[in-house]
Amino acid sequence: IIPIYHNKKMRGWQARYVGEKDWKNPDTPPKYYTCPGTPRSQLLYNLGNASKYQTGIIVEGVTDVWSVGPMAVCTMGASMTPRQQSLFVSAFSGRSGGLLYDPEEMEKPATQNLISILRPKFEHGFAAVTLPEGVDPGQMDRHLMREFVTQEAAKQGCNVIWKKGGS
Repeated sequence: IIPIYHNKKMRGWQARYVGEKDWKNPDTPPKYYTCPGTPRSQLLYNLGNASKYQTGIIVEGVTDVWSVGPMAVCTMGASMTPRQQSLFVSAFSGRSGGLLYDPEEMEKPATQNLISILRPKFEHGFAAVTLPEGVDPGQMDRHLMREFVTQEAAKQGCNVIWKKGGS
């Protein structure tokens, strides 16, 4: 059970199925269950902690946040609402940001649109990083993943800094 806070107030929770299944199979139980009434589209999991860092990283799920580290936030799915965008931009616009959705999501029109919206809003760059096919942020060794993200972001003119220190 994963509590979701906003401004130090618990706004809801998600539960993660314990174990791995074929998540594409329609007969598989849901990977995540969100408490009814949780305003998911209005929240970014871990924003309070992430906003203390020089670079913010957007991922899909809470377990991806745990893998990337405390500078990551999740949209609780492979889309980002205008309210979530506003929260992220407010927290990181004077710094840098990155998008690290699962590889199969990165070429989708909605994700490409999101990238075009976010890219110009960050003083020190915004990078859309695609991990190798079949690898999601939760599966990669943290050190190797951060090294990969740093290198790919640099190719896009984005300076990723994995340390605390706001604008």
